[in-house]
Formats: sequence, C-alpha cells, structure tokens
Amino acid sequence: MLDWFWCTIALSCYLLIVVPQYFYTHTWTNVTLHILVLSLYMQWTPGHSIWFRTRPWLHDFVHKYMRYSVRGPGASMYKTWKTPHIYAAHPHGLFASYSTFWVFHRALLHVRCVTTSLQFIIPGIKDIVSLAGAIPAHRDTIKEALHRGESIFMTPGGLREILHQPYLYTQHWGFLRIARETHTPVIPVYVAHITQLYSVWLFWPWLQSLCLHWLRYPIAILSYGHLLLPFWPKRPPPDTPIEIWIGTPMTIQSSESIEDAAQRFYTTIKALETQANKNNK
Repeated sequence: MLDWFWCTIALSCYLLIVVPQYFYTHTWTNVTLHILVLSLYMQWTPGHSIWFRTRPWLHDFVHKYMRYSVRGPGASMYKTWKTPHIYAAHPHGLFASYSTFWVFHRALLHVRCVTTSLQFIIPGIKDIVSLAGAIPAHRDTIKEALHRGESIFMTPGGLREILHQPYLYTQHWGFLRIARETHTPVIPVYVAHITQLYSVWLFWPWLQSLCLHWLRYPIAILSYGHLLLPFWPKRPPPDTPIEIWIGTPMTIQSSESIEDAAQRFYTTIKALETQANKNNK
C-alpha cells in the first residue's frame, strides 16, 4: 500500500527539482536517480514483520534486563488467549509499548503493538518499528489486524501520559469503540514502575503541549536512559522491577455506552494500580 505522505514528498521533489532541471539542462542528472532511489525507499517497509519477536536471544536479553514479572488476575491465562484481544496498558511511560510488549510469551506472535503513526514516516525508525511487528495507530489499520485474527497491544494514554507523568490520561476512548464495533474483548493492563526506564526533561511544557495539540506530537522532548543514552532504557533496580498487572477480558456490549465502558475499564485499571502499590509496600 502506498504511503501518501511520502508520495507527496516525492512528487514535490520531482516538480520542484527534477523537472525544472531537465528543462534547463535537457539532461537527466544523478539528482534524478538519487530522488528516485530515495522515493522507492520511503515507500518500502518490512511488511510489519515480527523478525525481532522471533529472535529468542533478543527476547531473553530484554526480559532479563528489564526484570519483568507478570501478575494480576489474568497472569495465568493470557498465554492461552489465541483469539483477538485488545491489550490496553497504562501508563504510557516512554517507549512503553515496546518495553512492556517483550513480556508476552514468544508463542503469542499474533499480538501486534500499536504505535504513533509519526514513527512510520521517519527514515530508519519506520523500518525498526515494522520489524518489531508494530502497526500505526490508524483506526482502519487496527480493525484490519483484528479481522485477520491478530491481537492488539496499545497504550491509550498516548503521548499525554509522557507530558504528565505519572498521571493517567483517561479521555482516549477510541479503542473501546473499536472493541465494541469488532466484538473484541479488552484486557486492562497496568504497568508498575514503567516511568523509571527513562528520564524526561520538559524544559518548556507549554511548548510540548502546544505541539501535541497542533502537530499531534510533543516535539522538543529530551529523554535519556542508561548512561544518558536516548534509546537505551535504564535497568530497573531489583526492588522495583517492571510488573505487568493483567486483568481479565472485558466484553463491551453493543447496547453499552462508551462512557459506561470507559468507567468500567478505568475502575479496573485503578484496582490493578492499587494492587501493585500494595504489593510493593
């Protein structure tokens, strides 16, 4: 499927650079070839594969480094859920979708991680997230994955939970609408200590909030993890490991309002958070 963002960029390059150059020189130069190669690369993605997920050594390394543990009412059942489910996790943290996604058993290769669509238009980043099995946060893309029999792992709090750590943002209900329309059970997930993986420096919070509102992404966020590196998370201390608290499947009836479904969902999230806090005292 064509990426219309990069189609527009490529067409603009041809109209503004290649075509005027040809009329001026009456020849095609290396600029034309470079733009053509770049355009083809921008259209290519690894097909939302699961290459990273199928590397046992990589899974084991991340699992041990993050000191994962799975708890909660659904801890003993989630590996048996083969039909489509929507795993909805709070809080977001930074790169929370991927860091918590690794905890799932290797056998659950049908679980897809949902990430911000912006990552699929950044060269290099789009290839990494695609190889990790991620899909963009588009309503139609998510529904197509569910119809294919795949499950979804997402963080509904989104980027707002990065700007307001450790606040839980509870106003994104799109995933509940998708669950109701596709008759897909929702799994509440609370991730304890996820915000300790990265330190986030918001030097102008008003600027990040403004960019999030207008550009759909809070640019100018500076973050760092291990050894102050931007993409290597800190290793959690032994006394505060990453704990994945999984609830039981929640079915949303067609007659149930989204408001009532959201209240039920976030009541469960709060209950899981309370359990996690008691467990760590």
